[in-house]
Amino acid sequence: MRKGFTLIELIGSIAILAIVALIAFPAISGILKKSNNDIDNYTKEIVIGAANKYVNEHKDDFPKNNTLDKDVSVEDDLYDNGYIEDSFYKKYKSVIEKGKVKITSNGQKYIFEYSQS
Repeated sequence: MRKGFTLIELIGSIAILAIVALIAFPAISGILKKSNNDIDNYTKEIVIGAANKYVNEHKDDFPKNNTLDKDVSVEDDLYDNGYIEDSFYKKYKSVIEKGKVKITSNGQKYIFEYSQS
């Protein structure tokens, strides 16, 4: 009696694995896209939080009037002045180093909007 698999058994196994891969690939792809979106949102929240702290400590430069429209650089203003931690900046540098936070005011509160340059 011979031990091993026949050609039909091997082809059947490969076909089953291919079907499983076709079913799993879209699910895994969706999970990866969602994860990347979550990371992007997380980095934006951290940068906007740092910009908020920066504005609170430099209130004279940010009057609450309807004409306020000022940009704060992630690298020059936030990172260089210690509002963003070194470990966070190094980890996400490729994503945020050219970013900026546009700060506007509606007369009562500041509005922060993160964007890439």
